[in-house]
Amino acid sequence: ITSRYLANGNFYTMRHVDRRITDVDNRITVEVTQLVQAISQMIYMVLRPVFNAVYCTLLLVRAQLPAVALLTMFAYGIGGASLIRLVAPDFKKMTQEKELVQAELRSAHERVEQNAEAIAFQDGDTAEERIANQASGSVMSFLHHENAQNARWSAFNSFRRWRLTYYIQ
Repeated sequence: ITSRYLANGNFYTMRHVDRRITDVDNRITVEVTQLVQAISQMIYMVLRPVFNAVYCTLLLVRAQLPAVALLTMFAYGIGGASLIRLVAPDFKKMTQEKELVQAELRSAHERVEQNAEAIAFQDGDTAEERIANQASGSVMSFLHHENAQNARWSAFNSFRRWRLTYYIQ
């Protein structure tokens, strides 16, 4: 990717002429790394459960477990995984939203810092304060939402890990 970016003056064309992609260097350094990590995690997260399911099924068939018991175990596993998927918050989405609202707050503060002189001369402090307070309010609102979701998930997860195993045995 880097060799294509640097060949034939593409870096200059993309930065100053084309402008469809404004952050090429960021995409090459950060997003490609994130893509590779996501693909490697996806392979691990897909292959391991499939392998475990096939391996456990073969062991249970060798132990001559009745088909009804085998199907009941599969239904229990699928039902439990579905319930967790339904109840658990989307942590990836929450992280993305958190980064977005925090970036907006940082941007508001950086704008005030970079334009402090112009803001002071043009009496723009009330407008900038409103923008910064709005960004700060967004961060606080998101953090309240995140804490509430984490508390709900924590309660369910602790019940699932400690109490549910007691009731099943």
